[in-house]
Amino acid sequence: MVTFGKLKKEELKISILKTKKKFNRDVEREVRIMIYCQNPTIIGFLRYSKIDLNNDNNVTIIMELADNGSLSKILKKIQSSNCPDDYNDTSRQIILVGIARGMKYLHDRNIIHRDLKSDNILLDKNFHPLISDFGLSKFIGNGQSYSQSKFGCTLTYMAPEIIRGERYGNEVDVYSFGIWMFEIVTDSIPFRFRKEKNFALCFPTENIRRILSSYI
Repeated sequence: MVTFGKLKKEELKISILKTKKKFNRDVEREVRIMIYCQNPTIIGFLRYSKIDLNNDNNVTIIMELADNGSLSKILKKIQSSNCPDDYNDTSRQIILVGIARGMKYLHDRNIIHRDLKSDNILLDKNFHPLISDFGLSKFIGNGQSYSQSKFGCTLTYMAPEIIRGERYGNEVDVYSFGIWMFEIVTDSIPFRFRKEKNFALCFPTENIRRILSSYI
């Protein structure tokens, strides 16, 4: 959500991420990661509050504004033949290189994002990418792997080892990068022909991949 707000009596145009979750360990970890990660490829964290703008008990995270919204929003415009005039192959390259650098920045600090998808890639007015939404992110030690029986990210971007319940590391972010790189290069939705409810079962067992030949 984008809104105008006041911080220390200064008028700012800001983005607000509001959840209905109470402040707990998961939210605390998300805030810690956003404070810790200061990089041009990471969305700028301004502050957080345990109440929202209506004084209700909703955790509210206040971030810098990303004027062009999410990458997902841009891709949907392109797919409906409404591509922004200033979005071109140079923009695509800027996004790909920027997120690759952002991933390296996170991985160098032993952070797995675990939910890299076009909805969580925000774009500033020049289409420079900003990684956002660290709700599923984790710190992980050098040489360690991670496993979790319940996982909340989108199946389309989820690496097979996560779907199979195997241990995994930074490489799951690289897999997600490959999926939305396909989206950026082809301006299309990956695995459109599969219903998501069946995807978790058929993908890791049938080794399904998109064929790029028709797009190159």
